[in-house]
Amino acid sequence: MGRQSPWRLGLDLGTSSIGWAAIGLTRTRGVQPNSIWAAGVRIFEAGVEGDIEQGKDSSRATKRREARQPRRQNWRTQHRKEKLFARLSQLGLLPTTESGKSEDRKACLETLDSQLRETHLQNGDHEAFQKLTYILRSKAAQEPLSPHEVGRALYALAQRRGYLSNRKSQGDDDENSGKVASSISELQAGMNELGDESTISQYFVARVNPVDGSEDRIRHRYTSRDMFWREFDQIRQTQQGNLDLTEADWEELRELIFFQRPLKSQKQLIGRCDLEQGERRCEECLPVFQQFRILQKVNNLQAKQRFPANHGSNRARVRYSKATLFT
Repeated sequence: MGRQSPWRLGLDLGTSSIGWAAIGLTRTRGVQPNSIWAAGVRIFEAGVEGDIEQGKDSSRATKRREARQPRRQNWRTQHRKEKLFARLSQLGLLPTTESGKSEDRKACLETLDSQLRETHLQNGDHEAFQKLTYILRSKAAQEPLSPHEVGRALYALAQRRGYLSNRKSQGDDDENSGKVASSISELQAGMNELGDESTISQYFVARVNPVDGSEDRIRHRYTSRDMFWREFDQIRQTQQGNLDLTEADWEELRELIFFQRPLKSQKQLIGRCDLEQGERRCEECLPVFQQFRILQKVNNLQAKQRFPANHGSNRARVRYSKATLFT
């Protein structure tokens, strides 16, 4: 194998292997292969799992990614409730704790709930025992309550605050058009039967029995974020003259309860334009891109036969036909 001998490297790339061959060439009649100098194959593990041939493969990182998302959501939920509890304590709406850890918050709330049951529940009423926080929320939207009663109701709003989609376009959202939307509509219809100004907690107190063993229970249904927004606004309107809170305090509590992190921007994934220096590629939904696509398709058309001589040059006739198609 001389150093000046022409040769070519051939590669066969697969999902779990790569084959290669070094081929000697001859220049007698053009460039033609005349020998195989060396060849081989390297087999490695595929970076995906599943049936690759049928396109049913998935990344090996899928399970790790799916486990990571619940961990993040759980941490964010706990962090949000920790900040809300601390702020409610500063405003005098909840008792203070030695630390903001979940164990201390749980012990503090259990002690407070035992005190509130003596005021709002009758002995032996097991159904009302299960609905204490909903009773407090219902009363807070209708009548003045003590600071700790209002604080407990507001903290309960943050624990379960309803469904809110982060999607910008909800037309093709399966969740909005399927089971979630129908369940929310049924719940809203039941709330409307109680009255136009009824809240979700008032509906649960009046219509739902959490201990009767049926499937129609509080936890077995979807709720919307809008229902909780309206309830917070009613509690705020009712308790505004009763508590020593400013407008800024109420707005801060609303933000702490209902804050939802927006979706991360994926703008960095859009490639650079080949025609405009330093610009991102155009979005396919824009009219200018659709116009570009039509022009591209029309310009790729070719005439299968020549036009008669009396129709002018063939090239000019093709240009005229393309212009007619575009318009």
